[in-house]
Amino acid sequence: VLHRLSEIGRQVRQACNELQFHPVFTELHTFCTSDLSAFYFDVRKDSLYCDPLHSPRRPAVPTVLGAVFDSMTAWLAPFLCFTAEEAWLARHPETDASVHLRLFPDIPEAWRDDVLAGKWIILRRLRRVREETGLRLLTDIHEPHHAAVAARVADVLQIPAFLCRQTDLLVAAGETGRAVNLKRGQFMAPQDMAQAAEKVFSTGNRRVTVTERGAFFGYHILVVDMRSFAILHDLGLAAIYAVTHSLQLPSSGKTTGGQRRFAEPLARAAVAAGADGVFVEVPPDPDSALSDAATQLPPDRAETLIASLLALHRTMVA
Repeated sequence: VLHRLSEIGRQVRQACNELQFHPVFTELHTFCTSDLSAFYFDVRKDSLYCDPLHSPRRPAVPTVLGAVFDSMTAWLAPFLCFTAEEAWLARHPETDASVHLRLFPDIPEAWRDDVLAGKWIILRRLRRVREETGLRLLTDIHEPHHAAVAARVADVLQIPAFLCRQTDLLVAAGETGRAVNLKRGQFMAPQDMAQAAEKVFSTGNRRVTVTERGAFFGYHILVVDMRSFAILHDLGLAAIYAVTHSLQLPSSGKTTGGQRRFAEPLARAAVAAGADGVFVEVPPDPDSALSDAATQLPPDRAETLIASLLALHRTMVA
């Protein structure tokens, strides 16, 4: 929010210098409705309700809100003359100075943080996906400090295969209390995932699944050992089969290749072998996908596959 104040402060000054007032009001309205009401207030109320009394985040909230108030009353004063004046005097009754005698605030340059802003833009997009679809959200994390932030919008934190042994990352994911999906490294045996899961369990979080996505078999090929599902069950772990990832031909050219035609037989074999769920990448146009285009399934084909897997699962349960 402080970063947004620094952005808006520059825009307000530039627009006023150019006598372009309508863009200023539009930007301030968007800030109030989107950044504050729909996002910051929604997230930060949890801190005020739930954080320990001496948590540094509790005094941080009114500090930031004070900066927002002082900036917004000054910026809105030319448009909402009486409202801005009334708001200013309500918060500062001890002063006789009118809000219209104030200068626009000088926003500290230290408040600008483009890297942090970029991360929050991504998280807000993820949040919007969940709100608009009503679906639960899973997303990868790659560094320990990503965990707590991603947990604010995601229902499941996924650990990539090549990071599935990183203790600090696994512990950070577990400490969020969110479900954690561990992608089994292509270089690891199914039994080895017990140690990875135990690192998450050490935080008191037992919500762990393991995704089977094949093992390296020589160069440029992955092979799925159907025994993996039984082995993972013996470890007390739910097992997910990564249909499209297991079809990859890693490093087989400038981009990762794949064998999409094997999606159906391998998926059915995995469910028959005991897989508890499937992971399928389904973009609108797989051939135009920026990543793993050779293995992803179009929506109609994926829907047919999932229907057949559900029927197979129901038959096995019966």
